[in-house]
Amino acid sequence: MPATSGVLGGAHAAGVYVGYSTPPSGSPVLPEVAPAPGDPVVLGQGQDRFFNTNLDALLQAQGITTVALVGWRAD
Repeated sequence: MPATSGVLGGAHAAGVYVGYSTPPSGSPVLPEVAPAPGDPVVLGQGQDRFFNTNLDALLQAQGITTVALVGWRAD
């Protein structure tokens, strides 16, 4: 957790676009890694957060072509 929290802090300080995904049930997010004001949160079903969500549109609007994933499970 401390490493992830540090990376998030550095990313925000550098102006990196940081987004979050969570299931619609609203799983709790630990305060150390919770979204900062203005960070987008994508609600999605299953493992594919691009399926039936606005994630692709959010990334394209920012011109993002590379994504780094951090979390409890990522494919």
